[in-house]
Amino acid sequence: VTILATGSLGELFSINAQEPMGIPTGSTGSGYVLALEAGADLIDMEMIQFVPVPVQPSLIWGLRFLPWPHLKNGKGEEFLPSGVGEYSHEAARAILREIKEGRGPISMDLRHKEPPAKFRHPLAEKRYRKLQEFSVTPYQRRIILELGALFAMGGIHINERGETTVNRLYAAGEVAGNVHGARRVSGNALPEIIVFGARAGHFAALRAKEEKSYPGVSPGETEGLRNFFMERIGKEAKGADPREIRAELRKIASEFLSVIRSQEGLEKAKERITNLKKEWNASKVAVKSLALCLPLMEAFDVYWLLETAEMVCQAALMREESRGFHFREDFPQERDEWLKHTVVRKKGDELWVSAKPVVL
Repeated sequence: VTILATGSLGELFSINAQEPMGIPTGSTGSGYVLALEAGADLIDMEMIQFVPVPVQPSLIWGLRFLPWPHLKNGKGEEFLPSGVGEYSHEAARAILREIKEGRGPISMDLRHKEPPAKFRHPLAEKRYRKLQEFSVTPYQRRIILELGALFAMGGIHINERGETTVNRLYAAGEVAGNVHGARRVSGNALPEIIVFGARAGHFAALRAKEEKSYPGVSPGETEGLRNFFMERIGKEAKGADPREIRAELRKIASEFLSVIRSQEGLEKAKERITNLKKEWNASKVAVKSLALCLPLMEAFDVYWLLETAEMVCQAALMREESRGFHFREDFPQERDEWLKHTVVRKKGDELWVSAKPVVL
């Protein structure tokens, strides 16, 4: 019995809110790919939440605990409609449109106001004082924002017990789908991992207790997996550097797979991702020792990201409507006939995408 709790795909994008101070968190989509290879269904992979992230000064954290001003574009104009929250999908679309149409950068600026006498969040004052030490609060300087990936609503299809569509395989946390739909309600990520982490662990333990014998892994399966890893190793590096592939993939994802999508852009992304996969397959990394082999780990991080990017792209192409954080310029309206999950699964070496009704 196995439980996957590997996180999501934040590192697919150039800017994401999952990397505090720019430190990678390992959100490379590995769990999605492992589940896919095991035969599991993944659902709603196109549903990714993007939020404003401070980028200048360099990534600073804690601003979400402060009172948000109305955001301004590069002309100093407020552009969000009244009542639209800064973390909503409507705000994400509006922010990216301002930037794409040449009215960036987007900023928050409270220099004309006094800090609140009392902060509404228990951690807010503590974090504000720390930011104040470095003169990086919006009451001291203008903060430049860009959109960053925060949360993946899609993932491995689970039921209320945390079971996937593969026997003996469970999932919990952000690697799992079928919890949030097209838009996560703010604050629901922590309850999700508490509830479904506990449930997946509970039911996986019961299942393991019921098992009287455990199916073994055939030598052919282990040999195939070993060969897959060893094929990446050479005495000398060969072909494209995985780090260069990763950088190019992040550019593609940030341009075509972020907030505003279209068939034309998604088709371009699909073609370029396919080409990057060919480059990765033809590459080798120089390895002197398999003990803590960082070059090999980096290479497989890129593999996870490439496979995940293809899933996101194919699912986004399939959903010909706009819903929640999935917005198609060529299909800007929500369509009742698309009250469905997109489903991604592997058949042989091919990725298959289909749809199935949402059970309400």
